[in-house]
Amino acid sequence: MQTVVDGAKTPEEWCAMLRQQGAHVSARTLRAKARETGQYLSLGRAMLLNPKHLAVLLQPEADAVPLEEGGHD
Repeated sequence: MQTVVDGAKTPEEWCAMLRQQGAHVSARTLRAKARETGQYLSLGRAMLLNPKHLAVLLQPEADAVPLEEGGHD
């Protein structure tokens, strides 16, 4: 039986995994975006993100403006 906490990790754990794949994101940034979008679980002061939360948090932001070089501002 799967629960919402299956695969859930702290923002620090997710950041460590992302760093291994070449993506450098701080836990503070991940926490802020999770709070801003409501994509997290909490128990007391502990924050957990499951894989579905992370997928939403890593989606490109709709208001990002493409730069001439092909990146985003």
